[in-house]
Amino acid sequence: MKTETDVLVIGGGAIGVCSAYYLSKQGRAVAIVEKGDIGSGSSYGNAGLIVPSHSTPLAEPGMISKGIKWMFNPESPFYIKPRFSCELISWLWKFWRACSKRQMNRSIPVIRDLKIKLPIQPAKGYSVTFKRPPGCSRIPFVLAEAKVALTPLGDALRFAGTLELAGLDLSINMRRVQAILKAVPGYLPDIHPENLERIEIWRGLRPCTPDGLPFLGRPMAYDNLILAAGHAMIGISLSPITGKLVSQLAANERPLIDLAALNVERFDRAHTGGGPWET
Repeated sequence: MKTETDVLVIGGGAIGVCSAYYLSKQGRAVAIVEKGDIGSGSSYGNAGLIVPSHSTPLAEPGMISKGIKWMFNPESPFYIKPRFSCELISWLWKFWRACSKRQMNRSIPVIRDLKIKLPIQPAKGYSVTFKRPPGCSRIPFVLAEAKVALTPLGDALRFAGTLELAGLDLSINMRRVQAILKAVPGYLPDIHPENLERIEIWRGLRPCTPDGLPFLGRPMAYDNLILAAGHAMIGISLSPITGKLVSQLAANERPLIDLAALNVERFDRAHTGGGPWET
């Protein structure tokens, strides 16, 4: 059956759904293409927090020295699975260059058929969901040093954290799961995960760019394509504003914010400028 649509949104996670919502509010016929269920993937098992305060890019000053120490510890918050990958090496080089105060203060190749390459690495994160114990706080916590979040979700309690660069590997590394759970009693001594009733262990791949900023805009080669990807660990926080900006770009309106730092071709050596509203 042939279906007519004005806009085709590829990806049914939080970013895609919010983009479809704002595009439909403009009166457009919108269809979403998603290989799994709508809202699955990273939009499903995350910590469920809307945290603008956590929008500092991953590539911040001092991260290289921390990362070197962490990468040799499989239980660390940030871990790189040892492997030879040209894409990973290229991504790490760009990441190293982005780890500067100047870059921070600026606020896997995909779509191969269109010959567009975005330096995005899948960063695996984990969450473990338990039945919420009696007396548990209804306020979420972030255990800053351990990089672990605790989120009450109705009758459940979720522990989430870690960043693992292991390619498209969706296997569950129980050593990293245990590292999340082991961090909790050091901050909240009344909570012992080993005594809780476990509901689910989850893992998902978050799309990370080398400089920690998402891609948002039109590639110069295509006037009918808008890219919105690479939101890393704060896709839930950024999805509403991203959807709004996508709809503004589609309508050729001036975006609410300057999108220069999010230019989709900012890592292209041949890049000399951006599309409308991106320079």
